[in-house]
Amino acid sequence: MNESVGADEGGAARRERILAGLATAVDQMDEEGAVHFAREALQAGLDAYEAVTEGLSKGMVLVSEKYDKGIYFVPEILVCADAMYAAIEVLRPHLKVRDGAGARPASSASSRGTSSEAETVRGSANVRHGQAVVVLSPNPG
Repeated sequence: MNESVGADEGGAARRERILAGLATAVDQMDEEGAVHFAREALQAGLDAYEAVTEGLSKGMVLVSEKYDKGIYFVPEILVCADAMYAAIEVLRPHLKVRDGAGARPASSASSRGTSSEAETVRGSANVRHGQAVVVLSPNPG
């Protein structure tokens, strides 16, 4: 068990604490904290996609709300995005692409051809209309 987790902390409570930690780290422009919670999410066995969508993305929603209220401005949004990107870099190798054949690592080659024809799936994140959008496609753009 991870030393930062109390012995009495249940699985659901731990999951919620980690997801909240990811959101808060992004909202507070805390790159080190975001990376810490991303690593903890993996150690706890959380799905990397869930960590992005339920943790990091929720943090960017908070950032968007602060922007709408005039609390954050573009420079703060960029620093928050840096924290999110740092955590995504930790999670990226563990993101799965789901297709009809099941889940496979996001960095794996496409099953549509030989390895020389294979495309590497790259992830990218963008903030659009207050939502963190994670794109997992052969050619994000």
